[in-house]
Amino acid sequence: MNINESLRLLFSDENRMFKTGMGGIFIASSIVVLLYTLASIPFVAACHAVNTGYNLRLMRQQTVPSETKLPEWNEWGDLFISGLTWIALQTCVWLLGMFACVAFMLFCSAQAYVQATLWISSIWLSCGVLASILLILSLSFISSFLMVHFAQEENTRAGLAYIYVIHKLARKPRHYLSIYLVSLGIQIASLLLPILSIIGIFLIPTSIFAGQLASSTLLAKAWALDSSKD
Repeated sequence: MNINESLRLLFSDENRMFKTGMGGIFIASSIVVLLYTLASIPFVAACHAVNTGYNLRLMRQQTVPSETKLPEWNEWGDLFISGLTWIALQTCVWLLGMFACVAFMLFCSAQAYVQATLWISSIWLSCGVLASILLILSLSFISSFLMVHFAQEENTRAGLAYIYVIHKLARKPRHYLSIYLVSLGIQIASLLLPILSIIGIFLIPTSIFAGQLASSTLLAKAWALDSSKD
């Protein structure tokens, strides 16, 4: 997979500034309103759902080899519903993941407390911390490609198809891991780079959304390329 080619195709859209700017407006509006009052959480959730829905639509389009443009900002209800559905599914999964981490940490802490020596207690605590970190990272990695599968299939069942996604990732773990790390790096860079200049700070919302679009494109292209060989 040619990463540069994938990103070039994404940003060849002549209306890319408007389309990325729209997502930036939703992010900026959410931040401003949330800082003003916590009562705006439903509005913030709605904005996040619409942006997520747009990313899902982009992923769906990018699984088609001939598609070289960003999707249009239309059918707002579809964007909202699809984004909200994905957010709800992921919220449930991450809550279960956090519960598992807390439960395992409590177990390891209890084992560490009853040990006679300090170094054995340290081993138990270290195991708890490392296992929790590994679970969180693994869940993030798998969920990134699960999002593509959900966008492609457009049904709730696909949003919970962890076994299917894990099986597919296991066939080319290095390939998918490298794509995931690149996409993660792009998102981090989209946040940090604007901070380097005072003027760029005002572009952070748009930069963040552009990073999300670039990340979504890479993940979708990698998933679609492997699917075409099945």
